[in-house]
Amino acid sequence: MFSFFTKLIDRVVINLACAAQPEACTFQPHCEEAHELLSHPDLLSAPVSAPEKVKWTSEQEFEFPSAVTSPWPENDVVYAKLQKCGEHWQEKPTVVLVHGWNDEIGYALRHPYQARLFLKAGINVAMIELPYHLKRRPRRAGAVNDFLSEDLRCTVLAAKQAVMDIRALLAWLREQGCSETGLMGVSLGGWLTGLVTTHDANVSFAVMNVPVARMDRVVKELAFTEPIRRSLKLAESKNLTVDFDGLNLRAFRPKAPVDKILIIEAVDDLFACKEAIEEFWAAWGKPEIWRVRHAHITGLFSPFLLRRQVKWVIAKTKVEK
Repeated sequence: MFSFFTKLIDRVVINLACAAQPEACTFQPHCEEAHELLSHPDLLSAPVSAPEKVKWTSEQEFEFPSAVTSPWPENDVVYAKLQKCGEHWQEKPTVVLVHGWNDEIGYALRHPYQARLFLKAGINVAMIELPYHLKRRPRRAGAVNDFLSEDLRCTVLAAKQAVMDIRALLAWLREQGCSETGLMGVSLGGWLTGLVTTHDANVSFAVMNVPVARMDRVVKELAFTEPIRRSLKLAESKNLTVDFDGLNLRAFRPKAPVDKILIIEAVDDLFACKEAIEEFWAAWGKPEIWRVRHAHITGLFSPFLLRRQVKWVIAKTKVEK
């Protein structure tokens, strides 16, 4: 009975996401540019330095320019928050929370909930707004306003930009004196957490909650990615290969220690297939994995599971007991 209701919530959210998608093409697919981006050997691994122009807008909020340029200037400002543990906060671990796709509710509710638990335990908390989300979402007519778009160039560039923005934030935290920095991501943010963990040595620990581990399967199988499939058919008609397999987590190996990586798999997940998670779990050397009785959405918002993740991070970091 529990499985029926958790899957039902997933189905409702998937149907809502489908209803928000355009029925006909509204953007150029830019197949050639997407193909070129995916073919670049340092798509995600180019050197990243700490941003030089960090502007504080409040006691906890700051922004900096993204190192990656998109077609929309409003998307190229990175907004972040940092909640510090006291005067000597640099001496304590810092966790960066990475939200999911169109996960404004999680950013507003789940992040603050876990942040309070982390701060109480002596762990700093940073949050970052992903490309095409929250304040970075372009609002003007004719602009791409979604991370997953039929504009294949923007979709691939969004993945690159998100990875580089997170890496820049980690580099900045290290520059401030933080010696232990980690990531906790959910869904799309779990996938991005995995990509950063495989491309940046600044990740000391990583938690991936119901990560969408295979972007090629997301594009091929989920109902709300039909606009992307339309663009891929157009690419095929031009004899162009736009292959998302190179963005799958199984294609890489983590730089963080295996014993400081946690994967959470929801056994009834209708978004992130279990087979894809099992594939990269095995490829990564079988780090700790929790196979929990949830579907995708309930796996993101279970208070028990959220608290359990915080306890895991506390156990794996150098928090003064």
